Amino acid sequence: MLSAALLAVALSSRVDAVPIADTPNAVRINGEVSEAAWQAATPMDGFLQREPEEGGQPSQRTEFRVVYDATTLYVKVRAFDTQADKIVSYLTRRDADSPSDWLHVFVDSYHDRRTAYEFAVNPSGVKIDRYWFDDNNRDDGWDAVWDAKVSRDASGWTAEFHIPFSQLRFNPNGANTFGFAVARRIGRLNETSTWPLLARSATGYVSSFGELGGLTMTASPKRLEMLPYTVADLTRQRAGGNPLVKASSPSGAMGLDLKYALTPGLTLTTTVNPDFGQVEADPAVVNLSAFETFFSERRPFFVEGSGMFRFDSDCMDGPCQLFYSRRVGRSPQGVDELPSGDNIYAQSPTQTTILGAGKLTGRVGKFSIGAMSAVTQEEFGTVLDATHRFRQPIEPLTTYSIGRVRREFADQSSLGFMVTAANRQLTETTSILPSSAFTG
Repeated sequence: MLSAALLAVALSSRVDAVPIADTPNAVRINGEVSEAAWQAATPMDGFLQREPEEGGQPSQRTEFRVVYDATTLYVKVRAFDTQADKIVSYLTRRDADSPSDWLHVFVDSYHDRRTAYEFAVNPSGVKIDRYWFDDNNRDDGWDAVWDAKVSRDASGWTAEFHIPFSQLRFNPNGANTFGFAVARRIGRLNETSTWPLLARSATGYVSSFGELGGLTMTASPKRLEMLPYTVADLTRQRAGGNPLVKASSPSGAMGLDLKYALTPGLTLTTTVNPDFGQVEADPAVVNLSAFETFFSERRPFFVEGSGMFRFDSDCMDGPCQLFYSRRVGRSPQGVDELPSGDNIYAQSPTQTTILGAGKLTGRVGKFSIGAMSAVTQEEFGTVLDATHRFRQPIEPLTTYSIGRVRREFADQSSLGFMVTAANRQLTETTSILPSSAFTG
């Protein structure tokens, strides 16, 4: 029994490593394996089943190669299949996790064994990207700018990943070691194999990764992204007897999103008058209770780095969060205070306008930091009665702020704190809300 326990400890402490070399040759992302850069790279195999038989030999062979240059990490995964005609491939929208065959690449660029970036593609070229934090938790809403190409043949299929260093966050040292893992999903067999073994019985996920060492960063990648936008829309609807509702209502807006890397580990993200009209709509929910409905965050500004602001606590009825970002820009809360009755008409905006927001997230040494502030506009409802027409405030000018600092120690332990604040400029009609609120 003692020898078995010692063997288990030895296996769990072993860290698999991937040889990697800087390539002077240009790598074309075309899904082919014949390029000189790939032929010079060391092929890696040794995959083991994660499911259904943990630690068992996979039914199909998989190998991968890794190279990099000054700006990009390239990973080529070859998925051999003795029944290539039975490869499962669904064509869906991005980030839709269908029961296809999949190839996944995981990169723990901080090498903190807590956080990682996941990139996946299926034989139809559908991409998935996720952000992992706190070792076992993941954020499916994270999106990055990267590319992948796939090809199929009689022996299986191949995926080539093009991951810019500008999309990763890492310590600004001359030489870096990343955590690294590759996974393969065979849809028809419900089989998942990984390199190294990411055991379901293990207490952690990211902490089980292997290593990708010897990356020499001669210069920090440039990270400046600017995304201006303009939008115009025309709404046509039946007036329905309400003189405030126009049959045709044109409108427009403009704004700017900006992302800048202050250091390889710290990113500043700002947005001015953001437009989230293209974001996936929330599902329809009938809520007959006195409590608000909680929806997942889908807005890009609030999604990226959201794991940094997660501070789950135990409430009387289950887990709860100190910070719920969907309250920023929510529906005006004073709509029910508008006058109502016979010959009284009212019209109000459905959402509160976010004037601007800024966020700083990343790491400095062993400290993870996050700070965010957002300002929402004062909103008014328009009321028309028998004598006059007037505007009534239904949502005050509000500033939301949040700060989080966490110090990480050995053995996956950490110590941190988080504070949140909301400050409102109230009027008589919006006094249903508190003028300020703080948590920590």
